[in-house]
Amino acid sequence: MKVLIKLFVLCFMIVATISMSQAAEPIGRIVKMRGNVEVFNKTSGDTYTLKNGDGIFEGDLMKSSKGSFAKILMKDDTIFQLGPNTEMIFEKFKFKSKKSRTATYNLVKGQLRSLFTVKSKDKSLTIKTPNTAMGIRGTEILSDVYKFKGKVKTDIALLSGKLEVDISKMKFGEALKNKVINLKPGQVFESDHFRKNFTGGKEVRKLIKRLPSKVFKSLKKSEKKGGKVFLLEARRNFRRDLFNGARFNFNRDGSNKEDVKPNKDDLSNSSKRKGPPNSVDLPSQSNGRANDNIGRGVKDNRGNNGNSGDNRADVKRGGGLPSGVRPPVVIRNNDFPGQKDEKRNSVGVSRDELDKDLSPKKRRKLEEKRRKKERKEQERGMRKKRMEERKKQARMRREEMIRRRQEQLARMRQEEIKKIIFGRFENWRGNLTNAMRVQLRNTYGDITPEVFCKVKPAACSF
Repeated sequence: MKVLIKLFVLCFMIVATISMSQAAEPIGRIVKMRGNVEVFNKTSGDTYTLKNGDGIFEGDLMKSSKGSFAKILMKDDTIFQLGPNTEMIFEKFKFKSKKSRTATYNLVKGQLRSLFTVKSKDKSLTIKTPNTAMGIRGTEILSDVYKFKGKVKTDIALLSGKLEVDISKMKFGEALKNKVINLKPGQVFESDHFRKNFTGGKEVRKLIKRLPSKVFKSLKKSEKKGGKVFLLEARRNFRRDLFNGARFNFNRDGSNKEDVKPNKDDLSNSSKRKGPPNSVDLPSQSNGRANDNIGRGVKDNRGNNGNSGDNRADVKRGGGLPSGVRPPVVIRNNDFPGQKDEKRNSVGVSRDELDKDLSPKKRRKLEEKRRKKERKEQERGMRKKRMEERKKQARMRREEMIRRRQEQLARMRQEEIKKIIFGRFENWRGNLTNAMRVQLRNTYGDITPEVFCKVKPAACSF
């Protein structure tokens, strides 16, 4: 009897452990972060500050503060990039395989860039906003939810794939029969523009704008090559009024009040997340690439980080920023006012090069890299000077050509005038009588074209 009781207790503990591990299984992880990003866990009801490698769980509300950024790799290889002043809720996530999953995300406000690498055959992936709902397949989209001129506005741009935008939340009634709008790559849907210009008789496709080619190329480029991550920053030069008037800091109901910040007592112990254990890894898949990426920076049972040996040292060197995030520091030449040293083009010293703990080999590599940049800057400056000199010479040659042509035209005109005057002189001399000839010879000595111009000045004037 005692043996049966022990077996029953053991089985119960195993089942409880399995159920707890399944309940604590994360649906994604932070792979890159900058600034301060917090998450509200609905299970524990507490707010925690996230770090690189922390897990994201179903039902979490993620909030990024001003100047913050977070990159999330989901269990199905979907990549989310959250901009500053952004709130996003991971409402639903049911995972069987990468091709068979159901997920619902809610972008309350802010900037979001989404890349769904694995296509979905049915409409099982959805991103909701206050105005719209997006049916996702295999797409790369950008979404902005902000307040402009007192109204909450949603902008959705498609970079690749297919996207269905459901605008039934906008409540057009029977005036709009088809509540779903299909976007093509390069198109952008603006809820405010659509609401203002929709009259019922106008075609819906004419109300969908197209991104300028420069904006589209900037979004497709990588950030290292000068591209932009989020939609509003890429449209900054084309929509200055929109950029300056957009506000991402508002409550969920659209009011102008600032977001309520949690008390310091609630966040005093938030450096370590007390919710579900972070040591639980995502289950292995047939394709291990996503798990390898997710596992980077995840702490082991001893509390060590797999990315680097000491996170605190990295944070200290980075000026209080998370590990791996080091903004560049530019040190320029201190020229006198009004003077510039055109021979030297200072590139600037990176924060890595200023690190005192660097090894000599690493320091030499950084110095060589900086010298290469300086040489490139010098070559670029020399090419610019040569180009300006060529333009100057070409301009001088063009001016000289114009001057010579004008002189040639002036000579040609003088020759034509002489021919005309000589022809008139011949006609006048042929019509003179003998008495007139004698009189002219007595007065001027001979009959010449100069005499003709004196006698007939109107015939020689042009």
